[in-house]
Amino acid sequence: MLRAVNGLMVAFMLAPLALIVWMSFTPDAFFSLPVQTFSLRWYQEIFAYPGFVNAFLLSLELGLVAGAVATVLGFLAAYALVRFRFPGRAALDAFFMSPLLIPAVVFGIGVGFGTATGARTLRRDKGQHQLTP
Repeated sequence: MLRAVNGLMVAFMLAPLALIVWMSFTPDAFFSLPVQTFSLRWYQEIFAYPGFVNAFLLSLELGLVAGAVATVLGFLAAYALVRFRFPGRAALDAFFMSPLLIPAVVFGIGVGFGTATGARTLRRDKGQHQLTP
């Protein structure tokens, strides 16, 4: 049962991406079924527009530089945290590990607010929708 639910979840998450990739190989500007022909029209349009090409090259350059800088700084920080003992080491270690916790905390806060808001909106007073804490 769990595998079926996981499979449905993966299909639900990937379906829009699959649709976009499928549509990128059609010559039409709008989605229509059945697809009559396949083409590379949209990929030719990408390279024909110089603004997009320049933005892509700039993004690629910035990504490579940011990746190289992050790799060097991450290695140096990890090396210092493992090899040396210094004041504030534990705090620095916690600071570097905090991005691993933030998504779970944000998700938990969102679920908490979502369920609390849903419970409040379901309360009714004299047939009127009324938000009460």
